[in-house]
Amino acid sequence: MPSAEDALVVVTDAIAWTRTAKYRALPETAVPGTTTSERRALAALGALVAEVIDPSSVADADVPEDIVGWLRPHARIQPDSRVLNELADRLRAVLAVNGPIDALAAIYEGIIAGPNRRHLGTFFTPPHVVQHMLTLCHSELPTIPNHVIDPGAGVGAFTLAAPAIWPESDIHAIDINVVTLGMLLARPSTIRRSGNQIHHELDDFLRWLTTSAVELTGPRLFLGNPPYTRVHDMSPALRASAFEASGDLVANRLAGLSTHFTAAILRSLRPEDSTCLLIPGNWSYTKYGSELRAWLWTQGRRHVRLSYFPVETEVFPGTRVTAMILYVGPERGVEQPFTIERLRYTPDSVSVGSEQVVPRTGPAPGRFDSIALGRATIPPNGGNVALVKLGELVTTRRGTATGANHFFFVDDTTAERLGRHHFVPGITRATHVDGNTLTNAKHAALADAGHPAWLLHLTEKPDEGDPIAAYIAEGESHGLQHRYLTKDRQNWWDVEKVAAPDLLFTPFSRDRYRFIVNLAKAVPSNNLYGMTLKRGCSWTAKQLAEYLSSDAGRSALRGVARQYQGGSFKLEPREMLDALVPVVPPSL
Repeated sequence: MPSAEDALVVVTDAIAWTRTAKYRALPETAVPGTTTSERRALAALGALVAEVIDPSSVADADVPEDIVGWLRPHARIQPDSRVLNELADRLRAVLAVNGPIDALAAIYEGIIAGPNRRHLGTFFTPPHVVQHMLTLCHSELPTIPNHVIDPGAGVGAFTLAAPAIWPESDIHAIDINVVTLGMLLARPSTIRRSGNQIHHELDDFLRWLTTSAVELTGPRLFLGNPPYTRVHDMSPALRASAFEASGDLVANRLAGLSTHFTAAILRSLRPEDSTCLLIPGNWSYTKYGSELRAWLWTQGRRHVRLSYFPVETEVFPGTRVTAMILYVGPERGVEQPFTIERLRYTPDSVSVGSEQVVPRTGPAPGRFDSIALGRATIPPNGGNVALVKLGELVTTRRGTATGANHFFFVDDTTAERLGRHHFVPGITRATHVDGNTLTNAKHAALADAGHPAWLLHLTEKPDEGDPIAAYIAEGESHGLQHRYLTKDRQNWWDVEKVAAPDLLFTPFSRDRYRFIVNLAKAVPSNNLYGMTLKRGCSWTAKQLAEYLSSDAGRSALRGVARQYQGGSFKLEPREMLDALVPVVPPSL
C-alpha cells in the first residue's frame, strides 16, 4: 500500500514527466490564464490520465467530447511507453488508497503557477472540510436530495465524497476547465456507481444553472467550493453574465465570481432546494454583499447557518481572505433559526467552537462577521459613557494616489536640486516616523536620512529652463504618462491636491493600529490613511490618537474592521466612521 511519502514521489515524478514530454499545447480556451508551456504539460497530463483509467468505461459514460479529446493529446514525439505505463501504474495505486495527499490536485498545482490558477479561481478543498460540510447537510436536510450539484467542481472533492452520503442521488460536476473535470475520470469508481450516476458537465455554471439545472426534478442540493476569482480577473463578458445571473442580489461592481455564484444559486432555489458552499467571507460585511445579507435575513422559513473559520486558517492559500461555510436549508412549515458559528480548525478536523442563534428582528445587520467573531462595537465602558459615531467627529480618506510614488515622492537632495518650492512635505511609510508624533524636526530628520519626504506639488506647467521641466521629461521618457492613474489626468504630472490630515495611520494591523499626530502637515501616500478633525470637534488630534491606540479604541475599531485570513485586520475609510467612541475625551 503506497504511503504518503510514496504519493509525494509519484506527484513529483508526474510533474517532471509532463514538463519534459513533447505534446502539442492545449488551446488557451481550455484552461484560461495559463502559459503555453503549462498547457503543453497539461496536454501530457491528459495522456497520463488516459493510461490510468479504463478506456472502455469512458466510452460508455456520459463524458463531454472535449474531455475525450484531452485524453488523446497530439504527441509531437511519442513518449517512451514503458515509462508512461510505469508512471500510470504508480499513480493508479496512489489514487486507489485515497490517502491524505490528493495526488491529482497536487500535480495540477505543480504544473500551473499560483497566479495563473487564480484566473479560474481554482482552490482545492481539504478533505476534512468537505467531510464537515457533508455531515452538516446530512444532519440538516429532511429528505434525500435527488440531485447533488457541484458548482465549479475542480478535481471533484465534493463530487467524489457525496455518493457515500447519498448513494441514490445523481451527482453533477460542472466546470469549464477541461483538465480538472477530466481528472475526475482517473478517480476510482467515478464513472458509474450503484444507484446513481456522476454527470461530467463541461459548461459555464451560470449558464448551466438556467438551462440544464431547470430540467432536474425533485430536491436539489448545491454543494461545493465556487471559484474564487477576483473582480479584476474577470473579463468584461464574464462580469456581464455574472451580473445577469445574480439579478438584484448583487448590485455593486466590486463583487467577485464566488459572490455571483452564491447569488445565482440563491435566486434559483426552489422551496425544496438547499445549498452548502465554501466561500470567502467578504460578502458578509462589505457593501457588495448587502443585498445577499438582506435576502438571507428575510428567509424565515429556511435555516440559514454561517460558519466562520478562524482567521489564521489558510483555506484559500495565497490570499488574505477569511473563509466561511454558508448553509441555506429547504423551506419548512415553521420559522427556522438564523445561526452564526465559529469553527475550530486543525490540519485533520473541523468542528464547531461556538454557536449563536440570532433573532431575525428588524433590518439585517450591517455585518454578520462581527457577530460570529465576537467583536465589540461598543467600547468597554459599561454603558455609562455617551457614545457617538467616529464619523461625527472626523473625516477619513486614503493618502494621495500618484500612480508613480517613486517619481512624485523624492528625497531631500532631489527636492533641493529641482527647487524646494515645487514640493510640499510628504510621507510614504509610518515606519519612517519615530514615535507617535511627526514634528517638523522629525520630518527634517527622515528627509536627511534619505527617505522620500517631499511630494511634487505643481500648480502650472513649469518653464522650459526650470530643472523640474527636465525632471518631467525624464519621467515621460520612462512612459510614466501612460500609467493607469496618470494617463487620465489633464496634465499627468499634476497629482491630486490632498490637504495634510491631522492624523496619519496604517490600515492593516494584527494587534493595534498606529496613529501619528501630523504636526509637520505632511501629505501621505496611498500606503497610509489620513484623519481630519471636523470643525467644532471636542477632541484634539493627540487625544484621539491616544484613545484609538488604547484597548477601548482598538476594540471599537476592530468592530468595524475587515478581518483577513492570517489574523490581520484592515480599516476602510468609510466603514471605520461607524466605530463608536465617547462624545468627549475620557481620562486615559
